[in-house]
Amino acid sequence: MTAGPVCISTSLSALHPDGYDVWAAPELFASAGVGAPPDGFFSGGQSWGFPPLHPERIRENRYRYVIASIRTAMRYAAAIRIDHVPGLHRLYWIPEGGDASTGGYVRYRDDELRAIIAIEAFRSGTAVIGEDLGTVSPEIRQAMDADGMLHSFVYQFAATPEHPLPQPTKPSAASVGSHDLPRFATFWRGGDIGELRDRGDIDGREAETRWQIRRSITDAVRSAAPVVVGSDADVRAAWCDVCSRSRSGRQHTCSSISPTSSSKPFPTTGPAPRSSRATGDIASAGHLPTSRPTPR
Repeated sequence: MTAGPVCISTSLSALHPDGYDVWAAPELFASAGVGAPPDGFFSGGQSWGFPPLHPERIRENRYRYVIASIRTAMRYAAAIRIDHVPGLHRLYWIPEGGDASTGGYVRYRDDELRAIIAIEAFRSGTAVIGEDLGTVSPEIRQAMDADGMLHSFVYQFAATPEHPLPQPTKPSAASVGSHDLPRFATFWRGGDIGELRDRGDIDGREAETRWQIRRSITDAVRSAAPVVVGSDADVRAAWCDVCSRSRSGRQHTCSSISPTSSSKPFPTTGPAPRSSRATGDIASAGHLPTSRPTPR
């Protein structure tokens, strides 16, 4: 039996506090929550509602739990996405009963965690994508480059009126959106801006400013690939046409996720590369594994 070419999004500790893992190995988890401090995107910060792995206890356990989690994901996936890749280096802990403004950062041994991921990726032939969106220190991105980990490139974050068709500058997994963002058809029509205004998150003046920026972006895309956009299928067709034009004849398959560099993601050695074809939401540009070795 071989597994299909799927992509699994994973985190080292994004588990329900009442779930099996926490129940079975409570000693590996801290009595706290995980989130993010207040910033320009979330003024009150974020509390994600799951307990963090304890950096010392998982080490005393010889990382058995971490290894088993990564190995299981890689056994069935051609690629995995490490959600919140800075969490390999540090996590923002929130004390029990507190809110996101009362937390603080706790460091992890990133060299050991990264080594585990690299070893398991080498053994399984799995590509690894790091979610490094937002504020991420240069040191973390340098570590990703050293490991051969793909970066995350999201069109909705990268596009501007001046650069409506931005291209990744590093080996990346590119997508038009993410689970934190509106679907592309909604983005294209500006429906998300109206929702923010109706909820009171932005006022009318801010909404108009955002609409003007959005119209500038979509007008620039239309000029690059003039089509009449109506249905969601039309939006997707227009985007695929723009992608093919902007890549100057290079092989490209339009999809939710597609590698954007011909350089190899890690592992750079190991099992032989798998066939180059797109299946499901994974698109291959000649280097993303698309079949699986026999499970161990």
